[in-house]
Amino acid sequence: MLPPDVVESRVLLERLEISGVGDFCDIEVSLVDEVGEPRRWVVFYGQGGTGTSTLAAVMAGTRPGRCVPLGKTTEDRPCFAMAQWRLGAEDPVRPHGLRVMSPNAPRSGDGAALLKKEQALYERKAVTGGGFVFVHLPADRLYGRGAWALSDPLRTVLRYDVRAAMTADASRLDLSRSVKQALAYASISSALVGDRKGGDEGDPRRLQAAMEHVLEHVLGPTEYQFSGLNALSLEPTFIAPTGRRVVFDRLPSFVKDLLAMVVLPVRALWASLPSVDPREAEGVIVIDDPERRLPPRVCEQLSTILPRALPGVQWVLLTASSSIAASSPRGAVFALRRTGDSEAVQLFSDELALTH
Repeated sequence: MLPPDVVESRVLLERLEISGVGDFCDIEVSLVDEVGEPRRWVVFYGQGGTGTSTLAAVMAGTRPGRCVPLGKTTEDRPCFAMAQWRLGAEDPVRPHGLRVMSPNAPRSGDGAALLKKEQALYERKAVTGGGFVFVHLPADRLYGRGAWALSDPLRTVLRYDVRAAMTADASRLDLSRSVKQALAYASISSALVGDRKGGDEGDPRRLQAAMEHVLEHVLGPTEYQFSGLNALSLEPTFIAPTGRRVVFDRLPSFVKDLLAMVVLPVRALWASLPSVDPREAEGVIVIDDPERRLPPRVCEQLSTILPRALPGVQWVLLTASSSIAASSPRGAVFALRRTGDSEAVQLFSDELALTH
């Protein structure tokens, strides 16, 4: 049984309302399934210029701990968004989830003041108590070849700030250092604990077990294997399909991309919820253009690979890949399209979202 304060801080996205942001006029989308539970696999499918990146910005800018203006409101064009989040230990009599509205959203009615106060209280709780995890992997994912350092873990690999910007690592777009740092810390801290009992802050062996679990799932289709750290350089090392050992920097780009998709979420989950096994923790993971470097055969398997790697999180993919959309469960795909001569982007669901 998880401590009550941990359970209450877990949040999943269940609804979005957008007006006047980018090329979205007025759209509403429900992300819950037939029984009212937030879907753990969601795909927004649209070709270039249909607003997939804008949707990522909306989700990142209307979440507990970080709520920012999403555009400029004029007299004839309101510009705002509302995201509704499902709390992990919600009161059964509560009439709604936690609604986070952008600062320039119109607020009226008897419940407006209560909603505003509720949002402020929960944001304060998310900042001081942690527990809410939102990771966004941007479309421009870079993997440089450079040295990395594992210094001051409490301020680096073990730090998660819900107020941070939307990217997985706000200080740099190059994800190589962050991925290698997380893999190395998990291996080193687990080895140092040995057979001793883990501390109150969490047992690093759970982190290492979670890393091995997710790596097994995402590396399976690639035929690469994780072999641990190089004893001299402490670089994460892998076994190629040929049997040759290679360091992270020499991996194919699509393998690095798959590693980032699971290693960075595991690190964030552990940093925010050290008392919970990352394989069981909840959070929201948003991936923009997941297909950018992946071969089609891997794209077709993402809807199986990622949920099995981290079944507790809510995966939200924004993609132009028909392979990802077609391989996803019906009801989990939302299509973004421009129709007719209209400049506005419209959203379609269920049968209208099917790709052919």
